[in-house]
Amino acid sequence: LRCLQHNLAQNGLAEFVRVQPVAVSDVASDHAELLCPADNSSNTLADNAEYAIGDELATVKRTTVRSVRIDDVAFDAPVAVIKLDIQGSEPEALKGAMKTITRDRPVLVLEVVESWPRAKEVEDILAALEYRAYGLTAAGDLVPVGDARTFVSWDWIAIPAAGRAPATA
Repeated sequence: LRCLQHNLAQNGLAEFVRVQPVAVSDVASDHAELLCPADNSSNTLADNAEYAIGDELATVKRTTVRSVRIDDVAFDAPVAVIKLDIQGSEPEALKGAMKTITRDRPVLVLEVVESWPRAKEVEDILAALEYRAYGLTAAGDLVPVGDARTFVSWDWIAIPAAGRAPATA
């Protein structure tokens, strides 16, 4: 969290982002199990470890964290952006945010590895919410997911379909 807070401050964004030391899911719990591999870039909830950790599963650090549903968080203003990079737990987080997404129509920034078994589940949730997913080119242009010009294939930007404008903060 300190690294995220530092980056927000360095980029003049700290006043626009509320950072909370919790995991997000479709179930609120005071006892969610978080798995932390040695590389510290694949932290994920235990229920989704097979998608994110693989061979490192036997050596991960396990810790207990609080998980929340985004729909249960009291926001001071409409939610404009939701960023999820949670190693295969994206479907649960989206399910726990359905009311917020439907109400505020935020831009969704997601990590979705198309070869992971859960990618189709994310696509189905986005379709049900009437969102379209895009990749970004190196120049920052939106292109369809899977387009050869996509700079990083697993970073998706999902925006409301035509006629469903995103919320403004």
